[in-house]
Amino acid sequence: RLIADVGGRTDDFVEQILLLKKDIKKAYVTDLCSFTTLSKNPKINFIVQSSSIKMPFAEKTIDTIILSMVIHHLRKKQQKEIIKNLTSYLKKKGKIILIEDTYPVRASFKGQDKITLDFLRFKSSDKKRILYFYDWFGNRLMRNRDNIPLFYNYKTMEEWKELFESYGMKQIKSEFVKWDRINPSIFPPKAIIVFQKIV
Repeated sequence: RLIADVGGRTDDFVEQILLLKKDIKKAYVTDLCSFTTLSKNPKINFIVQSSSIKMPFAEKTIDTIILSMVIHHLRKKQQKEIIKNLTSYLKKKGKIILIEDTYPVRASFKGQDKITLDFLRFKSSDKKRILYFYDWFGNRLMRNRDNIPLFYNYKTMEEWKELFESYGMKQIKSEFVKWDRINPSIFPPKAIIVFQKIV
């Protein structure tokens, strides 16, 4: 099995996956910038992307692609282009795991904590402004990443589903991740959405 963490920057995430899934033969971590060090894990290769929407993978070669906190930094046209390209790299029944700052339109308020409830009660435009701020704060102030674009195209969970499914993918799992008192750094609310290639 081959996996790729697109826009992953470091091998930390993929390392954890390899510890859990011993049957993965090779893992790729891609980014637009050059990598200063090689991974110590021989299963992991760092790859510099040729552009924000293309990766140097052959068609139908990758089993699973991870998009973690990446795609909201692309313009709407680029979002469509990258999804089209990523689906072409996937093998039959390959998967894309999308991890994004987002929220459901039709949220269930039952069982939510106060912070998540407060967030969900804002109108959609205000929710997106909150996400903008957290992204700017995290990338510019906390991590000093000056090469991250400061424009955002956030979508609701329903909008991500519609977009990916328009490119031959099917949503097979979707989970809204609310605020966690033990791990408060996961706020703002995120979603993990898994899509599978159907064509």
